[in-house]
Amino acid sequence: MVAVTTSAWFWVAATPSPSPSPVVRGPDPDLVTPGVAGFLVVFLLALATIFLLRSMTGHLRKVRYSPDPAAEPEPEEARPEPAKADNGNGTPPA
Repeated sequence: MVAVTTSAWFWVAATPSPSPSPVVRGPDPDLVTPGVAGFLVVFLLALATIFLLRSMTGHLRKVRYSPDPAAEPEPEEARPEPAKADNGNGTPPA
């Protein structure tokens, strides 16, 4: 068995191959198109975007704008009742 030094391995690895690498060719870019499936995907995405924008516009029209949120009184039903303190035995504190 022949002993090869580390520098010899670098020399072998740095040597270019004698023949050029084969060029891998793919499909002709002039003949490949997205086709009907690509058109349908883009069309459906555009259609969904239009419906989402119309929905968002409708929801934004329902929003009440106020410069000061504290200026508007809360409706009576939305106000929480004040919490009653309990001392643990069921009677309110004195």
